[in-house]
Amino acid sequence: MQKSCPSADAACRDKAYLVSGDQVIVSTAEANFVCADYVNSKGLTRAGWLPRSAIVMQPKPTSARADDWVGQWQGGPEQQISIVKAAKSASDIEISGEATFGALDPARVKRGAVNLGEVAATVTPDGASLDFTMGDRETLPYEKGDDDACRVRMRLVGAFLLVEDNRNCGGMNVSFSGIYRKRS
Repeated sequence: MQKSCPSADAACRDKAYLVSGDQVIVSTAEANFVCADYVNSKGLTRAGWLPRSAIVMQPKPTSARADDWVGQWQGGPEQQISIVKAAKSASDIEISGEATFGALDPARVKRGAVNLGEVAATVTPDGASLDFTMGDRETLPYEKGDDDACRVRMRLVGAFLLVEDNRNCGGMNVSFSGIYRKRS
């Protein structure tokens, strides 16, 4: 990107494009432009600047039902999260996920150098957000547990699931952090 970007200059334009109705996550605004992330159906994320006038901002979601969380969510090509309704309580959900680092690199696979990670929790979402710490045998509140425990925050935003972890949910370079989209 040129130093003068974002702007309407041809040098700032990208070959990729969105079509009317595509949902994006806006992270930053600068003058008449917004930086937006788009996640395609395969979970691949693309970020770029869009004219502010080209988007319609949606209100921040403040509530969500347990059903809104349920589904198979795809993050990057090495991140997956499954969310189902908990059997014991209509307001709880069960989360399980797997992430890897290096599983798409044939040389790493051949050497046995693929790092693995997982998350598992049963939680009651607080509307459109939730957080937890993985305990030894139970799900704990986010601020509880060992310093090196896996801690995760999730938020539903439109068609997306935003996830942030503390990088203690698996082997080296494994992370669940990112933008996820439901698989159909």
